[in-house]
Amino acid sequence: MSAEQVDGKVTNLNDIVIFSIGIGGSFEEAAEALREAKQGDKSSLTNIVIYSGEQIPSAYNTLDSNAQSYLAVRRFLEKNNVDAATLEALASLGKDPKTGLLNGLGFNIANALLQERGITQGHYILLDGNDMHGHNEAKGYSNVDDYLIATGQAIMDSTRSGLDRRDDERKAPGRRESDAQDIVAHRLHDSAGDEFLVYVPLQHSHENMEMVKKITHRMLTRIYELEREVTLRHIEAEESYTLVA
Repeated sequence: MSAEQVDGKVTNLNDIVIFSIGIGGSFEEAAEALREAKQGDKSSLTNIVIYSGEQIPSAYNTLDSNAQSYLAVRRFLEKNNVDAATLEALASLGKDPKTGLLNGLGFNIANALLQERGITQGHYILLDGNDMHGHNEAKGYSNVDDYLIATGQAIMDSTRSGLDRRDDERKAPGRRESDAQDIVAHRLHDSAGDEFLVYVPLQHSHENMEMVKKITHRMLTRIYELEREVTLRHIEAEESYTLVA
């Protein structure tokens, strides 16, 4: 079994889902960088490629019609004091049921809200799990789901998507006074169950790219930390089952 050391800890590579990452100034650039990363060393725990080609405009800079329709309906319901359960049911349309992160619709809604505030520039971090077929065959789909759920939690822990925002990132050049949150999404498309997307609303600059790289490395460290915990839980569960049997 191959192993690699991260933050002084040895990780058995066969026991976790390793992610390749592409970073770009648009989703399309991040996707190109990810394709390059997937062609590289997929056994590396820090397989990150930053797009360096000609600029590719982002399709996400155009307001999504479905997101606009959703926001119009939600605002109509809120204006008419519809009960919280109805609003919660509406909000669930924009979330992935497995991880609780935003799905494709939810991402477009969050992005539309940023654009309404004049925030149209940012960095995209696209993560994709390696050898998912092999993991599903070896571990079973249910166990692999545990790793994907842990990955979603790790990304939330490592970005400005929650209440715990870091001073150095809050003061980053291009950060609005309103302190716009990062957008974290999973399963933008039905067939992309192992794909995660983070949108960091920061103006394009060398200094801010360094900040995005810092966020990405922190995110990977947290992902593999939580994945180790998942592996240990699976081992403990198997040992308990063996003892009972």
